[in-house]
Order: sequence, then C-alpha cells, then structure tokens
Amino acid sequence: MIWPIRGVKARKELCLIVSRRCNLNCSYCYVDHSLRDVDLMPLEVAQRGIRELFSDPSCEEVEISFLGGEPLMAFDRIVEIAQWVMEQKWEKPYIMFATVNGTLLDDRMKQWFTEHREQFYLCVSYDGKYHAQDVNRSNSNSRIDLDFFAKTWPEQPIKMTLSEEAVPYFAKNVIELHEKNILMDVSLALGTPRWRPESVRTFRKQLDLLADYYLTRPEITPIAFLQHDLRGVFVKKQEHEQFCGAGKQFTVLYMDGSRHPCHLLSPLVLSPERMKEAEKLDIWHTDVEDLPVCSECLIRRFCAMCIGMNFKCKNDPAFRDMNSCLLTKQQILACCRFQTLLINKNQMRDESDAMMARAILLLTRVIGSAE
Repeated sequence: MIWPIRGVKARKELCLIVSRRCNLNCSYCYVDHSLRDVDLMPLEVAQRGIRELFSDPSCEEVEISFLGGEPLMAFDRIVEIAQWVMEQKWEKPYIMFATVNGTLLDDRMKQWFTEHREQFYLCVSYDGKYHAQDVNRSNSNSRIDLDFFAKTWPEQPIKMTLSEEAVPYFAKNVIELHEKNILMDVSLALGTPRWRPESVRTFRKQLDLLADYYLTRPEITPIAFLQHDLRGVFVKKQEHEQFCGAGKQFTVLYMDGSRHPCHLLSPLVLSPERMKEAEKLDIWHTDVEDLPVCSECLIRRFCAMCIGMNFKCKNDPAFRDMNSCLLTKQQILACCRFQTLLINKNQMRDESDAMMARAILLLTRVIGSAE
C-alpha cells in the first residue's frame, strides 16, 4: 500500500546506510572516508529493520530511505530490498526514497526508477550550474541529467546546498531553476569554517536579489530562506519547542545492523572512539536543550539546530553551528526587507499584516543593533 503524498505527523523513517562508498569528493561532505568496514548492507539486515518498523504500533506511515556514501553505488542491493518490500502485504502505507548525486544514473537505472516512480522517489543533490555544482561537487555538473529527475518526480524538490565558495552565484542559480519550473530545497553547508565577512555580505545581497525577483514573479514560491514567518517572534518559547526527530521519528540502520538516532551519530561519520562518546548522549530518550546564550535569542525559533553536526564539530550536541547562527540573521533581515516590500505593494490589509509589521520593526532593531 503506497501513499501518494509524503509528510504526515505519524510517519516514521528508517534510514538504511547501504554503503559508504562514493564516486565524488564534495567540499562539505561529512563522511569519514578513511574508515573501512563492511561495504554493503546485507539483505537480511535491511529486511529485519523494515519488519520491525512496520510492526511499531506508534507508526502509522513508513518511509524507507537509502543513504551512502552514494546510494547508487549499491543500486543492485537497493533493488533487492525494494523488490522485497513491494512483494510484501503491508497494512501501513509506505514510500521509499533516496538522495543521490545523479552522476551514476545510467539507462538501466532510469528504466527501473521510471517503472517504480510511484513507490520509489529519488532526490538529486544539485547546487547549481553556475560554478556551484563544479566547485562543491567534484566537477559533476555535466554528468547529471536534471531533466530526468524533474520529469519523473515533478513534485520532488532537488536538494541544493549553499557553500561559501558558491554564494556569489546563488541568486543566478536559484532563478535559473525557477525558470525551468524545478522545485528546490536550499540549505546551508554545515560544519564548515566560519564564513569571511565579505561572504556574509554577499549572501545578504544575493537574498535581496532573490527578493526583488519574487516581487516581480508572485506566482513563484520563494525559497525557504525568505519564507520565515516573522510573526513567530511573538510566540512563547514553550509553544515552539522543536526537535529534529533523531531517535524518535528517525532511526538509522547501519550496514552491520547497529541502530543509531542519526546518520551523523553513526559509524558513517564517527570513528569508533567518537561513537563511544556519542552513545553516552542517549538521544533515544533525552532531548537536547539549548545553550543559555541561544535559549534567550530573539531568532532562536528560526535558527536550525543539527545536534549531529554540533557533536561532530564541537563535541556538544547543543553547541549550534556558528555559520548557521550568523547566516540566519542575514536571512531574517532579508525577510524583513522582503515582507516590508510586499506589505507596501499590497497595502496593509488585516491584523496579520499589522502583526508582521510589528515583528519587522522589532527584528530589524534588535538584529541590526547587534551587527
């Protein structure tokens, strides 16, 4: 039984790390390629984990995702697992999913994924034609058939990751994809060195260029960086506590059958010594609390916290990535400008607009004075 639309409250995801091999060497990759262990997930390990998830009474819908390395380096094993899943008579709706780099997708793979596109979704990591893909992802732009992904799964966004090296071309890359009617989820490359001040300023300018573009193309949905609901600044802290789902809605199954709350807290990324430290965190039963400096921050609810990356880089799951903090402030200021222009264009119509205007005044005053 397949569900047509992904993303419901009672969904749980099992992430299968099928292989740690990869054919690229991306600039922001978090995988420890120096580690050597079992290279392919046994079929029976995957079957056991999938059965257990379907039998979980707290789970109403299932997502089975495949991760590497590059998952398509284990394409034949993925097909084995997927065929077995599709042959079973599950009582819960499910979907299968993988994020891939797109460079290995040959005609045989395209045929299989096309035939099973309702059961199995592919998302391609693609950072943009203009310089970004090549500088970030091993000169791979010419090896990716972007049209295949857009045609086969038109409602599935591509995954764009923004690095400091690619930021001068950010708006150009986003606009080109919009003009091709390709959806995208954009995120920042985490765990990288602190951005230089000139790169931070360029990021803000690129966001303003995108905001101006969206003002002339109201039919296009802006990227998430410009879609923060600024009125959330007035929400009481206890009303917006968030958790990424690691160890709760999201479980990782490693190739050796071990379970982990997050792929960043698994042997895919951490050495055996660091794994022992990670296990002491007990993410399965304990939520991570913010550091005091973050818990009182006005834009806390807009600032993503990745506990796995925090632990990898700072050995503390609560220590937020400082690039994320710095660049989120630029996003909020760009959002303030964008929303102001929208209100001026459409005129203030209701209390919601008035609340937005108050949020803009507060945020620009507090963030602007701190810069």
